[in-house]
Amino acid sequence: KTLFDMDEITQYIEDGMKNYDSQLNAELHLMTVLAGMPEKEYTVQFESDINADWTNVTNGVNAVQNGLNDMEITAVLRKEALLADFDAITAKVNEIEAGGIYDKKIMSGAAAEFAVYFKDRDAIEMMLDTLADYAMGMEKGVSQPDVPRMKTYAANMGKVMSGDYTAMSSSGLKFTEDQKAIIQGEAAREQIVSVLGEEYLGMSSEMQAAAVITQVVDQKWAGMYETMSNTPEGQMMQMTKRLLKLKAVPRPDDAADALALAICHARSFTSRLPRTMNVRETV
Repeated sequence: KTLFDMDEITQYIEDGMKNYDSQLNAELHLMTVLAGMPEKEYTVQFESDINADWTNVTNGVNAVQNGLNDMEITAVLRKEALLADFDAITAKVNEIEAGGIYDKKIMSGAAAEFAVYFKDRDAIEMMLDTLADYAMGMEKGVSQPDVPRMKTYAANMGKVMSGDYTAMSSSGLKFTEDQKAIIQGEAAREQIVSVLGEEYLGMSSEMQAAAVITQVVDQKWAGMYETMSNTPEGQMMQMTKRLLKLKAVPRPDDAADALALAICHARSFTSRLPRTMNVRETV
């Protein structure tokens, strides 16, 4: 081969390399373009999915927040209702204490027991008044039962709500079939009107039941608490508690009687009556 021939071969190779590079560059560019197109589409789809997920998350967070707000509002309203119920029942307990010998402690315990059987505040208040008569009748005299016994009396009355009339029946308190139907919430309109009166038609089933229980207790012991609390013995017990600034009537009853006698003796010893009336004491 001549040198000319070698130059041609070299030029041929260089031209071929250039063509190869151009082709390679074109193919690489095409591959980039082709690769870039699905990448862009994927990116768009990915961004769309992310936005959708974020929207869902945002909606979920807002829903949870709204739920928490609703729960907070419900809790506040429930708290206010419970406080109102507590205040009303406490007022009733204080009223019973002020009107006789049963103190706040034993009546509060009874109210807690009634809350097992009743949810209606007005029904519990009615049952507390009825319990005072029932307990006084069961005690058969001017006596203040302790907390456990008073809670037992309340349970005896409350169990009627579940159809257990045993305790009250054993005390001579009987329920008619119409009264039982009202307590169980199965009474027809005519039965409610016949037993309680039309004014009870719009009241809750628990209020109707409480009214029936009160009706039955009243047949035997209506006004018993007020009557016995106003007897000389009852008034003496109240006076003892008031003068000695006690939270409750002393127990047992013998202790209350002894304190009452001691107070009377002390009062007579310090009385100004002899000096006021110029009465001469003699030995």
